[in-house]
Amino acid sequence: MVGRVARWFDARLGLSYEFLRPTPQYAINPFYWLGALAVVAFVIQAVSGMLMMLYYVPDPSQAYQSTQFIFQNVSYGTFL
Repeated sequence: MVGRVARWFDARLGLSYEFLRPTPQYAINPFYWLGALAVVAFVIQAVSGMLMMLYYVPDPSQAYQSTQFIFQNVSYGTFL
């Protein structure tokens, strides 16, 4: 019964068509994804750098206190 309903939806919507295509051989190579991984790493670094810019004080006498403030009071500060 469930199979019939699934086949009916698939015949009308074609949802399984994209999943039936084989994966291209070049997409399996990890070197193919290095550009996307570099962009994701850059975006994460840029966002975290902007958030650190709001809270971190680079003065040598206040750097430790600002780091402790980030760890203890800022939401997700230890992740940041």
